[in-house]
Amino acid sequence: MECLAVPLLLSTAMAGFSLVLVGLMLFTIKAFCVFCVLSATLCALANGGPGTPPPVQAESTPAKVDLAKHLSQIGATLYPAYWCPHCHDQKELFGKEAAAKLTIIECAPDGRNNQAALCKQKGVQGYPTWEIKGVINSGVKPLEQLAQLSHYKGSRQF
Repeated sequence: MECLAVPLLLSTAMAGFSLVLVGLMLFTIKAFCVFCVLSATLCALANGGPGTPPPVQAESTPAKVDLAKHLSQIGATLYPAYWCPHCHDQKELFGKEAAAKLTIIECAPDGRNNQAALCKQKGVQGYPTWEIKGVINSGVKPLEQLAQLSHYKGSRQF
């Protein structure tokens, strides 16, 4: 848990420092810099705001997109926490296009659009957790294993 707090503390400190600098600019220097405000705004937007996971960067292959669609169609659900690096790793395995097709339920109580009560009801105790065909299974899963667990019949060129 300690390693998870470092990025959160760092991004919070950076946001706080940006606010201090904008405050100094407006109230002490009594000047306005469009580029400074734009920079602070873009930094805040790039992070996605509080309670949001980092964006997925990897590209998806057609097979990864098809697997994600299949998982969604059969009702498979990924239960992550926005601050969880393993959850991010799981999404990176799919890539951004495929990860966007997954059914994802945010479990962190302070996460954006969280459904923490549902996570608790499902018995989610660690992150990430998958629910496939009614079976709860925690931990990062290789795509091949997800294909097997879900009886995926498409291409396995992940």
